[in-house]
Amino acid sequence: MWGLGVRQAITKKAGWLTVAREKAAGNRAWWKGWWQHWKWEKKVSQEEAQRALEESWWEDDETWDSINTGLKGQMEQQRASGLNAKPVHRTWTADFMLREGQSRSELGKWLRDSKIALQKRRRMLQVLTNSFPCGVFLHKIGKLESDRCRLCQKLGAEGPKEGIARETVGHIQSARCRGQREVVIAAHNRCVRAILKEVQKGGKQSTEVQVITEDGECSMTTLWQRQELLEICAWEQVKQAAWTARMERLGRQGTGMECKDEESDGMWACEECQQMCSGREDQVSRETGKCCQCRRKEGKSQQGEDKCKECWWASLDKQRFDGVVIDRRNKVHRLLILEFKRRSDTRAEYWQEGMREAKEQYEDLCRGIMECVRDGWECCFVPIVAGTKSMKEEAWNEAMEKFGVAKVRWSGGRVRLMRVLLEEHEKVLGSFWAQVLGGGKE
Repeated sequence: MWGLGVRQAITKKAGWLTVAREKAAGNRAWWKGWWQHWKWEKKVSQEEAQRALEESWWEDDETWDSINTGLKGQMEQQRASGLNAKPVHRTWTADFMLREGQSRSELGKWLRDSKIALQKRRRMLQVLTNSFPCGVFLHKIGKLESDRCRLCQKLGAEGPKEGIARETVGHIQSARCRGQREVVIAAHNRCVRAILKEVQKGGKQSTEVQVITEDGECSMTTLWQRQELLEICAWEQVKQAAWTARMERLGRQGTGMECKDEESDGMWACEECQQMCSGREDQVSRETGKCCQCRRKEGKSQQGEDKCKECWWASLDKQRFDGVVIDRRNKVHRLLILEFKRRSDTRAEYWQEGMREAKEQYEDLCRGIMECVRDGWECCFVPIVAGTKSMKEEAWNEAMEKFGVAKVRWSGGRVRLMRVLLEEHEKVLGSFWAQVLGGGKE
């Protein structure tokens, strides 16, 4: 009778055989997409393919797989741009599981953990195999008439049924779902607290690292009432510098969209939010008495890039950093700003999209802070993007290095964050089922 070691070895080899088959399927897909035989009177479609063939045609499968990694990445880029809506391997599950450097080992440990209820691990397997019974899947197999989100419909989403978001796992795991907003925000906040805990305990001189937002995030006006930040720069100066940076980014001159109404004195108070505004750009705003920011919330005003200075400043006052850390360990002190994004990681481009969103969200404000910090200080913006079931190892290490966390703690911190991500992923799914089924059995 085989012992435990033999059984584990067989299971491991069977797993690697499955991986080899999926990679072989990916290679065949690459050949089909990028290589055309000379008998078809066509040439190689990419110089990289021809060069790889000329230089390494005799190599073994393992070397070829390494060579093709970058070329298969081009297929993923095409897919992201809408030119190729097919998985690189045979299935989307294989694409997800074979994505390297995404902390997949922690996902495997979570699935093997007998302390976690079987029902929860089963839900995770359903998500990984794209068979989780959300609206899209149930509609696909004919169990539901519509694939639109049931929670958003139940909570009275405005507009026609066709305008309601599709009930995908990604939608359920996001704050865009009305019924899931509260639990998703709680998941985000727990991840932020876990990251800040690693930052606070991870330095060689942790007493010189101060987490300003240890008690939770707060608005900019509240944040800048703290003496630690007032010693670095003044909030009013930051606002003005941020507005100037915004105008430069938009390629505009002057101070912005000032009021052109000759009958008005320029500034007026919005009847809804009581904020001052200088953007009476048309007859509608004069009749409604609402500022351009309130009208934008109703979908009746111009785009956010066209808000007047007063309304943009009002929105800036309400913005919240996920984390603010002061590091006094070096001669040049640092003000570190954390922005965390938790995104659906079904597609490989989730990380790039999250980084772009984080940078665009605070681009003007961070430039304003950098312009205003006093001598001996510098401002560093540190975005961290995680998938609902993934954490990019290289990106995590870079972020921890910026925060000054000791290298020996990088791996352990990522493992702990992955555990939090997976636990919160399950809580969000549990919340969805509780609302859809009303506490009944799945």
